[in-house]
Amino acid sequence: MGPNVLITLDLRDQTPIYEQLVESIKELVNRGELRPGDSLPTVRQLAQDLAVNLNTVARAYRELANQGILSVRQGRGASVVSARARYGPAEKESLRKKVRRLVNEALSLGVSSPELHAMLDSELSRLTEGGK
Repeated sequence: MGPNVLITLDLRDQTPIYEQLVESIKELVNRGELRPGDSLPTVRQLAQDLAVNLNTVARAYRELANQGILSVRQGRGASVVSARARYGPAEKESLRKKVRRLVNEALSLGVSSPELHAMLDSELSRLTEGGK
């Protein structure tokens, strides 16, 4: 992983650290900062760099490997194999549930439909067009 690639974790966030790590790596891949063939540090090295438990990094790498994004080799770290996770019926249903939870949370906070659409458009633009 290059020196300009940053994985961000928020230890105050209630989201489990391994999930934050998965999302952070996926975001780097989606933005093109990590490309197929790029290497990531070994589990031990990344755990040390981020000051998190080895099992946390191992779990995140396994999840990304299960999604078809990383290839993990014992003692050699991981490498990006695909810019996109597999998207079959199970993944589609999982995504639909996440969207439903997001919409429910937004509605409970009083977010209007146009405002939610604007937020989604902004995030899509940021991730797909390299905006920040």
